Amino acid sequence: MEGFYGTPFSAARRRALIGLLSFVPGAAYVYAPKDDPWHRLEWRERYPRRAWAGLAGAMSEARRRGVRFVFGLSPWEFHDDEHRKASEKLRAAVEEGAGGVSLLFDDIEHLPCRRLAERQASFALKAAGQLGIPVMICPSVYCESQAEAPGAADYLEALSALIPREWGVFWTGDDVISRKLDSASLARAEALLGRLPVIWDNLLADDYTIRRVFLGALDERPVGSSDYFLNPSGRFRAAWEQVRALVSAAGAEPPPSPVECPGLNLLKGLHWNPWECGEAGREAISILSSAVGDAEPGDCAARLDEMHTHLEELLELLSGTDGGLELAPQVRDTARLLSIVRRCLAEPPGTRSAALRSLLMERLPYEHPLAEAVRLMACGGGEGSEGGRCWR
Repeated sequence: MEGFYGTPFSAARRRALIGLLSFVPGAAYVYAPKDDPWHRLEWRERYPRRAWAGLAGAMSEARRRGVRFVFGLSPWEFHDDEHRKASEKLRAAVEEGAGGVSLLFDDIEHLPCRRLAERQASFALKAAGQLGIPVMICPSVYCESQAEAPGAADYLEALSALIPREWGVFWTGDDVISRKLDSASLARAEALLGRLPVIWDNLLADDYTIRRVFLGALDERPVGSSDYFLNPSGRFRAAWEQVRALVSAAGAEPPPSPVECPGLNLLKGLHWNPWECGEAGREAISILSSAVGDAEPGDCAARLDEMHTHLEELLELLSGTDGGLELAPQVRDTARLLSIVRRCLAEPPGTRSAALRSLLMERLPYEHPLAEAVRLMACGGGEGSEGGRCWR
């Protein structure tokens, strides 16, 4: 699923991801990037010829490779009588080879209520109801935490009653970014939606953060019989690795990564998902903790040097791949942190923690002052705060 905020993929990169998905029988690709102006803010306008040609080529490539291309439209601030404009755009995509369409009403400023559901359902039925292909809807309430808001339950009940039973409804899980997807959360979603949800998984999306990228495995994310779509990173090389993980989770054998090396395993381990490190990351952090602690460093210096070398090798490999250097900031950031810890080993036991704070926060400030201020507020100025800063 290409559903992130940020610059959409180029036509060539989109075709590359479709080719990767083709290793999974019955796979689908949803086109719904928020910052494509003709998808969202300028949805009423026709695509320029060159942009539409790129999309048409992706639809053709998907059909050739056996991947269903789902063309999405987000009718921002629609009026009730504008359904014909949406229908024309969706029909044009079907004529180019789209195997499904999607109407997305997420991330709008209107409060959920029964009337909003009625308007959206009526618009969607008039725009897509006669196309004769699968239709999916992203509601304005698309996760369990949002369903607790006033009016949300009435909104979902009305929307479910008004759209056809065979239409899919996107759902991100317990929250916008869900820690886990399991049969219990799907059952709760089914009760709210009146049908089994179509999972839109934001686990590895990173459009809400600048410093971080997520490269974890997805083995436990597709659950039960729900259709599953991954919303990936807008950084192509990260997205390629994420879709490769999805292919593996689907039980297929993905092609080898062009940057497969110990440095990639380390980067994945340290940038696993929003809440935790992977196995390689936990091992690296254990080494870092030992280095900063009061114990004798042992072979910590050699192991830190080895990790730094692996990251330099990864950076060299990334420089030769399409979009690889989009990950360079994360690789360099990680290598820099390892180097800072490595320098602390030169300090006597008992002083390394202070040296780390000095190197990280004073000599080479790691965070923006605003981030530090917000972190201090989150700590409430209590436990974990020291000298006006909040340390983790």
